[in-house]
Amino acid sequence: MRWICLACICLLASCDDPREPLAKGQVMSIADMKLELKKLDWGNPREVVEPLDINKDGRLFWTVHYDLGPKNEIRVVFVNAHTHWAQAQEGPAREVATELVQNKPLTVVEQSRYTPGPYIVILSKDTFEVVSAEVNRLNALAKETGLLPMFSVRTLPNGEFQLVYGWDNEQGIKKIDKVGDWIEVRTTYKNYVWLNLIGE
Repeated sequence: MRWICLACICLLASCDDPREPLAKGQVMSIADMKLELKKLDWGNPREVVEPLDINKDGRLFWTVHYDLGPKNEIRVVFVNAHTHWAQAQEGPAREVATELVQNKPLTVVEQSRYTPGPYIVILSKDTFEVVSAEVNRLNALAKETGLLPMFSVRTLPNGEFQLVYGWDNEQGIKKIDKVGDWIEVRTTYKNYVWLNLIGE
């Protein structure tokens, strides 16, 4: 009887023992296995977002973002931070079930456009093809996660191309700290800068 009690205690202890926290590489591997299981070829992940907050069901999810599909549909895999369960979803931004994800949209602004101002955000510089692809990807991600889709290509006088945020073909925007927060959390462009167009 004593051995049975000890076995029960050990079993209960093992059930209460949470799994080790996932690392980003493990999340990518879980997402890859899910895609292989569903026979989906989405290529390599473009962005892996760590859990930010608990969703309405009390769960934490990682999000693994991939390049847009041929019809500009969003491709994303959600990975439960505790159970390691994964779900792949593909579709228009408004139809992707982002409520599954704990990282609720960052509240940047609630109106349909920003207050006009002299600033734009410069994220990177590359070829036109690379910058254009990033504009499409980031604008789709912005729609999905609570940021106004204002990424665009800026052509410099010397023929180079910049990936920028905040230009609406007429003017820039007022400097908003939460825009920077979104870029920090959602992208790999950590060396972005706010540029005052009036000061150029």
